[in-house]
Amino acid sequence: MPTNPHTSYIAPNPARETGFLGSANKTGVMLGSKYELGGSRLIASSVDRGWGSSVTAEVRRHEDLHCTAFVQQVNEVIIALSGFAKIRRRADGPEQKFLSRPGSACICPRGVAVKYLHIHSGSLEMLHLYLPQNLFGNLESSDSSSVDSAPRSLLVQDEAPAWLLPA
Repeated sequence: MPTNPHTSYIAPNPARETGFLGSANKTGVMLGSKYELGGSRLIASSVDRGWGSSVTAEVRRHEDLHCTAFVQQVNEVIIALSGFAKIRRRADGPEQKFLSRPGSACICPRGVAVKYLHIHSGSLEMLHLYLPQNLFGNLESSDSSSVDSAPRSLLVQDEAPAWLLPA
């Protein structure tokens, strides 16, 4: 008898603060909680693959995501794997609007206050990489304030390498 994919689905374990990310969260706090609360679905997680590093990852499906204000807790790199959708986001500067497609990427630095994040008019599967504060050097000044020249986010609209996209 064939199994029903809707009843046999086992939810992956979400990525959590490991103590190595420098987020100031307690160990065990869910890193993608803003996405869960906003309406996305967790597809896969590095937790289920036994990663033993300070980098954690999730693949999430976003169809109609509406995140209210939050502060970016960790450095995060997000890469669109499949699908197309419109994204609207506002942090410290003007509203950012773009059409996300496979290969689009964003870098979201820790500590940025985001006023809102909306994904609509489509469905996206995105890879979320949660990176430790010191992976690429210190991203904060010695007085613990954000560096003035640090980007509030960086959008890269380019094609992703073929090995990263689903077949």
